[in-house]
Amino acid sequence: MKYILVLTFMISSLLAGNYEKGMTAYNQGNYKKAVRLYTLSANEGNCNAQVKLGLMYEIGFGINQDYKEAARLYTLCANQGNADGQLHLGLMYVMGQGVKLDKTAAFNWWSQAAKQGNSKAQNYLDKLCKTSPSACK
Repeated sequence: MKYILVLTFMISSLLAGNYEKGMTAYNQGNYKKAVRLYTLSANEGNCNAQVKLGLMYEIGFGINQDYKEAARLYTLCANQGNADGQLHLGLMYVMGQGVKLDKTAAFNWWSQAAKQGNSKAQNYLDKLCKTSPSACK
């Protein structure tokens, strides 16, 4: 039993290590290295890495801009219940980037993020419901 706990801790540390190293590389402007490290962590299910990598694909930092891949990564994280993933996925839906434009889907994702206290999602909801009330039913 003790061996299993130690092994689990070591694996968790390795996964977090790629994310942390990716953040360091990103902050140093080494975007290609950050993409590589975030990809390793994202593939293991690290939601924070999925969002960071999604942003890099969305903007085109260190990798070719790819809205579909950004939306895919945000979806992975949003489906884990993460407010940041939900916020960014909602933005993709409201702009129709990487996904079909769908303001109702944006409303649904932002609602989930806002319920978790994400103030940006709440602001986007307020604006969406004023400009497209039919999406907010």
